[in-house]
Order: sequence, then structure tokens, then C-alpha cells
Amino acid sequence: MPNKAEILKLIADLESSDRHVRLQAQYALIEAGAEATPYLINALKNDRPHCRWEAAHILRELRD
Repeated sequence: MPNKAEILKLIADLESSDRHVRLQAQYALIEAGAEATPYLINALKNDRPHCRWEAAHILRELRD
């Protein structure tokens, strides 16, 4: 399980211009499961629309 710092880094990676980095972050956050949920919910308040979209997409995958 990733720790808080790792989860926050993965969420920051959701904003990367590199699609490969974003996909890796998505998979890792999905694998983290409920551990990442509070951080993903917080990411829904991000100023950047793409980060919000990614967070919502991952939460949908987690069904959380």
C-alpha cells in the first residue's frame, strides 16, 4: 500500500502532460483502492479540470 506522500505524488502525476505518466498514476491509484479515496475526493476540488476528471474517473473505477 502506498503511503500518503506516494498517493499525493500519484495525484500530482494525473496532471502530467505525459500520457504514460498519467496512466501509471491511474493504475497505481486504482490498485491503492480505499486508501486513496480521501485524497481523490479532495482532488475533485482541484482548480485544474483535467485533475478533477481523472479523480472522478478513478473513483468511478473504485466504485467509491
